[in-house]
Amino acid sequence: MENIFKPGDVVFAKNLPHIKLIVRRFEDEYYYCKVHNHPDNVEQFHYERDLIGSSNPADKNPYRDF
Repeated sequence: MENIFKPGDVVFAKNLPHIKLIVRRFEDEYYYCKVHNHPDNVEQFHYERDLIGSSNPADKNPYRDF
């Protein structure tokens, strides 16, 4: 099964769409994400079905294919 989101991708949780998240890693069916620009480096984990990708071209990860 291919993961939709890769490390470095910008995503949003469906239940909190105003908070920008950065995918850190995928492990055991969870995406571990850091809250963007949060001073305490808060990390959250979500199922793939609970995340939506950013549609903003500026949020695209240029290093995604590496």
